[in-house]
Amino acid sequence: QAPLLAGRPDSAWKALSFRHAFYTVFFGRVTEIEEPVPVTIGFFRLENSGRDKAFMETMAGACAFDSGNYREAEMKFSQAAAADPGCLNCKYFLAIAYAAQKKRTEAGAELLKIEKLHGSKLPGKHRALVEELARGETGSAARLAREISSENPELFFRKDFPRSILEAGRLVRGRGPGSPDSR
Repeated sequence: QAPLLAGRPDSAWKALSFRHAFYTVFFGRVTEIEEPVPVTIGFFRLENSGRDKAFMETMAGACAFDSGNYREAEMKFSQAAAADPGCLNCKYFLAIAYAAQKKRTEAGAELLKIEKLHGSKLPGKHRALVEELARGETGSAARLAREISSENPELFFRKDFPRSILEAGRLVRGRGPGSPDSR
């Protein structure tokens, strides 16, 4: 999901502009901006539609998935995908939520939607994670999630999706978060 861009500068409800020199770290490399550059920090209202809504629903879905509430995660990711039909991550997370509930057909359909929108196949690890989780192979799915997170820590919003995937296996057997015997 591409970062949300701020609104027009005159649409911020609070903004401050100043010159600033700073360091950035990308991919383990520190870059120094020695000459101060103009920086504007602003606070913008989120719209309750489109990409803004998709981002917020995706975050809510990630929190629900992280807590083991896969049905709620499915609902939030579904709302995110509906709010921004071009959001590939929304659809990918929806596929993961379906897979955690063993909804293979629905998970597979989301993967196909992603590939159609993107115009190419999903990376092998990403597809395998969903397919293995849908088959109930939570150990290997969790390992794939860990590998994917180590390559891109922001993909899962720094949530512990590998742990949540392992919990999905316990939930299906009736011993996970939200199951009747765990309350």
